Amino acid sequence: MFRKKPIFLALPLLLIAVLFYLIEDAEARGLKEDSLSTITSHFINLTVDPLAGVVRVEDNLFIKAGATDRVITFTISDNAEVEAILSAGKELRHEIEAINDGFTKKIHLYLPTNGSGATREILVKLSYRATSIEDAHAVTKRGVSLSSDAVIGAEGLFLPASALWYPRYGESTAFYDVTVVMPEGYTAVMEGAWIDSNSTDGKRSDRWVTENPLDGINIVVGKFIVNKRTHGEIDILTFFLDYDDEPQLSELYISKSKDYLERYKSFFTPYPYRKFAVVESFLPTGYGMPSYTLLGSKVLRLPFIPDTSLGHEFVHNWWGNSVFVDNQWGNWAEALASYTADHLSKEFIGPEEAAIYRKKALNAFKNYAGDSELTIKDFTYGFSPEERAVGYGKGTIFFHMLRQAVGDRLFYGALRRFYISHASSSATFMDIMRAFEEETGRPFDEFFNQWLMRPGGPLLSLSDIELVESGSKFRLNFVISQSVKELDGKPYLLSLPVALENAAGMEYREIKVKKEKERFEFLLDYRPTALEIDPNFDSFRLLSDREIPSLMSSFFGDKGGLYLLPNGASAKGYAPVAASLSRDYGQRILAAGELTDLDADKSLFIFGREGTAYEEFIGALPDSILIDGDSFTVEGKSFDIKDSVLVLATRDPKRAGRRLCLFTGELDAPSMASIARRLPHLTAKSWLLFGPDGGLNHGVLSGEKVLRFDFK
Repeated sequence: MFRKKPIFLALPLLLIAVLFYLIEDAEARGLKEDSLSTITSHFINLTVDPLAGVVRVEDNLFIKAGATDRVITFTISDNAEVEAILSAGKELRHEIEAINDGFTKKIHLYLPTNGSGATREILVKLSYRATSIEDAHAVTKRGVSLSSDAVIGAEGLFLPASALWYPRYGESTAFYDVTVVMPEGYTAVMEGAWIDSNSTDGKRSDRWVTENPLDGINIVVGKFIVNKRTHGEIDILTFFLDYDDEPQLSELYISKSKDYLERYKSFFTPYPYRKFAVVESFLPTGYGMPSYTLLGSKVLRLPFIPDTSLGHEFVHNWWGNSVFVDNQWGNWAEALASYTADHLSKEFIGPEEAAIYRKKALNAFKNYAGDSELTIKDFTYGFSPEERAVGYGKGTIFFHMLRQAVGDRLFYGALRRFYISHASSSATFMDIMRAFEEETGRPFDEFFNQWLMRPGGPLLSLSDIELVESGSKFRLNFVISQSVKELDGKPYLLSLPVALENAAGMEYREIKVKKEKERFEFLLDYRPTALEIDPNFDSFRLLSDREIPSLMSSFFGDKGGLYLLPNGASAKGYAPVAASLSRDYGQRILAAGELTDLDADKSLFIFGREGTAYEEFIGALPDSILIDGDSFTVEGKSFDIKDSVLVLATRDPKRAGRRLCLFTGELDAPSMASIARRLPHLTAKSWLLFGPDGGLNHGVLSGEKVLRFDFK
């Protein structure tokens, strides 16, 4: 049309048009994208061919576009071969941008306008296929326990949200209506409610619909046997693979799930979903998703899982899978789930068990994160022992201290307030803080900043104890000191319980510690027999070396430690175990003949009972432990170690901080491989004795109570 105008007008208009196009194109590339646009819902048809390793996706997604929005950019897997993007039956203008990370790509979608300048909802149909998906059998053999990628094979299919198998838009939440079509014999599971199933012409389709907006969906397809019970208005299901123990195992998990439904309805709000399902995975996984948990076949059959991990994943339906995690202030959900599930389960047994649980958390922190700069605010996922010690362990005791500070009624009231305010949306630790401030009418910024923002913790000591009799009264004086490793670290503000034992029983008091060194005085009506600070480990603190018993974790937390294989043929049986542990914890492997004088102060994990290193280990054992021939005696109990494997931890009394471990006894190769896999789950033990039949004896030695004083 420019040809009909005078040339002197045509050129400027052409330039304006080009400039406008370039500006619009720049905005389309995400340089000036309006944040009002979002994907509100997905209607997905997913076709799965497990044997061919192919999936096809047709996603009918609804986009809510702001009045001035011209483009929306979403992310999808690099494996997705886009076939069509349509709106109202017409191809929608779009650009695909490679990210060059080998995993993702972006789709810049130009939005149609409605001419009214008002907010509008646009239906877009996106069709694509994916073939470059990891082979399930290969992944299973590799022993992967965490996989963010899609996995497919004859065993079934795993499509986690992290694999970006459908278009993702930022951190927004959406509703999902998904129909999965697959060969007969397979069943699909995902978040939400199971609406219906149909079978025809050798194909099966399962339809799942989410009741609440979610921050992602995860689909599992497998050859499942399905069992269902209804408890109140909640469906409890198991999706188990075809094993001989399936009926008994299913009933066990359904029964335990009912128990958890009853337990938590009095602590939190009502259970937020219409179902809870336990799904068996052909992968060695342990995941919690909204309304279901995905557990690997071996994990599922461990006898302690129904009483431990199942409860943890159940509680995640509130924390992390209903109120989602905004990580800018750290992953609060793992700490809160650990406290309200794992710790609470110990409380149901008794206060002593809960105290032991907290002490184990402090032990793990000392061994794995005692010198770490990682804070709770920095924690996102627990991939390493150090991260878990901070995010799970320190985080658990953070919530315990918060509960101690406000009492049960206000603690659970604040959690309910937090949940109601943030269900189906993302939240941070700061949102939790505001809920506690609103519930209690007290400020908590100082408390939250102190424990979330600072690494490590205070190391406490008790000194200058003085007891003076004054008439019928007794005046007790003592000094509490705290040292902080961080540079220029200020003293912590602490509320510490004090236990006063006497002939009539026990009295508990509380002291507020604000200084590096502070003197306290009690006026008592009785003569105390003992004084102990924080006897039940109610406060987060760094344990001293003397407080921590000799544990496996003491060695595994020492990155400079060495695995020491014996010289000669006997090294062959131990080498795979050393290699497995080295992969998990990172320490180097040496042969005994390769030790030098430079290694004299390094922690050692010694394999076999020969050589100077073994003699050094025997010399470091406390009097309560004896290894004599094929007999092992610990704290008065004797065991026969013939045809068994003994793993034992101690500390070097001559070199502070040096840990020594012994692994001795050779079984057949499969048994040794099994022990290597089990050891990382048993690091909180001082000694382990594996029998030839797979049986296990174990124990924990006692540490010293350095914050206790017994009056003579």
